Amino acid sequence: MTLDEWQKSLGELQEKAGYYFKDEELLKVALTHSSYVNESELSINHNERLEFLGDSVVGLFFSKELFRRFSMCREGELTHMRARLVSGYALGERAKEIGLERYLLLGKGEECQGGRQRQTLLANAFEAFVGAIFLDGGFRAVQRFLGNISEHVWDTLECNE
Repeated sequence: MTLDEWQKSLGELQEKAGYYFKDEELLKVALTHSSYVNESELSINHNERLEFLGDSVVGLFFSKELFRRFSMCREGELTHMRARLVSGYALGERAKEIGLERYLLLGKGEECQGGRQRQTLLANAFEAFVGAIFLDGGFRAVQRFLGNISEHVWDTLECNE
């Protein structure tokens, strides 16, 4: 896919995610892996800073929801449940649910090594995507997005009261 085709396809991702960016540059940065930037002659940013931010925002969302939904659980149990929800595997699965792997800009080396299917890379891109939503629309936008795609996970959790 050419860069022009990629930019045109971003509307599909926003539709799947149920969130439309006011500042589409944030979305583009969220989807740009450092390997792409390293191999490109373009002066563009990669998603690692957004990943840093998104990691905290994702953790805050799940912490808040666990606190609210599981009022009888102790702190240790909540911590264990949150760890399951924010693991690389779990976030990689959330990325796949919205087809995030299709929209990532990866360097040729990363692409050849199967980067689009690596859970860690997908989880990191998902965190960057959430970080971009947070900057673009605030925590309420994040709550709507994560709430919509995470509704099915709550039934898999329980605490020993």
